[in-house]
This record gives sequence, C-alpha cells and structure tokens, in this order.
Amino acid sequence: MIFIRKGPLLFFSFFTVCFLLGSLFAQDEEQETISKSYELDNGLKVFLYEKQTIPLVNCVFAVNVGSKDETAEESGLAHILEHYILFRGTKERSGEEIGRDIRRHGAYFNAHTGRDLSMFDITLPSEHMEFALDNFKDILFNLDIKQSALDE
Repeated sequence: MIFIRKGPLLFFSFFTVCFLLGSLFAQDEEQETISKSYELDNGLKVFLYEKQTIPLVNCVFAVNVGSKDETAEESGLAHILEHYILFRGTKERSGEEIGRDIRRHGAYFNAHTGRDLSMFDITLPSEHMEFALDNFKDILFNLDIKQSALDE
C-alpha cells in the first residue's frame, strides 16, 4: 500500500494514469471506449482509459512536484531528480538492468518534468501490464540515492 505524506513543499499528490489499451479477450472493433477514475484511501488517484482495439498499455505515474516548487537556488532540482530516478537504478537493480528489462518487454520508458508535475511513463504490450506496475513500484519506491552519483 502506498502512503502519502503531506507537507508544504513535500506535498506529493500521487496519481497514476493507466491507459489500458487492449485486452486478452476477443476484440470488437465497434466496442466503445471505457473511462473510469478512482481515489484510493491513501489519496492515490487512478484513472483508467480502455480502448479494446489497441493491444498496448500506457501507464503514467505523476507526482505533484515541478519547477513551481523550487526556489532560485533550487532551480532544476526536480528535473535532476527525475533523471536520477529514470537512469540510476534502485536498491535491487542498476540503471542498466532496468533498461535491459524494459527493452526485453518491448517497452518504451520516459519521464518529463514541467512546471506543475513530474511524470514517468511506460508503454508496452498489454500482456506485460503487471511488469509495468512492478517496475514503477521498484523505480519510484526503492530509489537508491547516492551522493557520489549526484556529484557526477
């Protein structure tokens, strides 16, 4: 379970957007698109957008932190953290291992930092959706920050 801490600058409003595109069941070209949203007890917001005609899943994890939360002295910190999360690895896997696992599953993985949000997304064949969610869990909650890596 994910717990959210609230504080002035550390207010992280986590929400996950999973665009469920595809299904393991029979496809019907005429089937309509389904949209649903949920808010879990811990504040995590989940948005689902399902279109049965495309066999892909795109999962996005967005954090309510961006350049708006930085002072002049901290400018660029959110973007540096985004790159660190994306490329440096976790307590269990190196950045190279994560990249290799993602490619092995036919996935595309990227991140973006803007004024309002930092977003991490992964797109891959729908049969690997569980891998995408497990990958997010590892990358975002098992981050291994080392001062030596930040100094590089």
